[in-house]
Amino acid sequence: MGVQTHPKPVLLRYFRKDQKIVVEPEDKDRYMITMREAVAACGAYLEELKFREQFRVLLNRCGVWINKHEKQIADAYMTIQDGGVLFLVIQEGKVRDSSLSNNLSALDIEIANDDNLSLLDVSVLVLPKGTKADVSSFINHEFWLKYSYGK
Repeated sequence: MGVQTHPKPVLLRYFRKDQKIVVEPEDKDRYMITMREAVAACGAYLEELKFREQFRVLLNRCGVWINKHEKQIADAYMTIQDGGVLFLVIQEGKVRDSSLSNNLSALDIEIANDDNLSLLDVSVLVLPKGTKADVSSFINHEFWLKYSYGK
């Protein structure tokens, strides 16, 4: 097995923030931007990667929670509401399930205190089983995910 070598990184020193740099990707497009814009683009890209990873962790954590409480849950959604992420749980019955509500509150506290989810503004909500119209008013129809699990 051969030894892999990696090319040396290109070092761009931030001396003059308005100095122009040219970036030429594989597709041969060229981007001319200032050093300040390059630094901002790198920072934004790294934040996006971190956000994606945190969102993946959140989806998985909520999925594990659903599996533990699936007998009490009719449906569960992840959506956007008020500029943050909403984990919406529809309980199986029409009468408030205090056990499910308490367990969801515990998950909410766990998520809020998790430094690994620091970029996400997450809220949780449990609703009694109702009509599609009842649930629909809580879902952002431009972005929503419905959990699918062993029912």
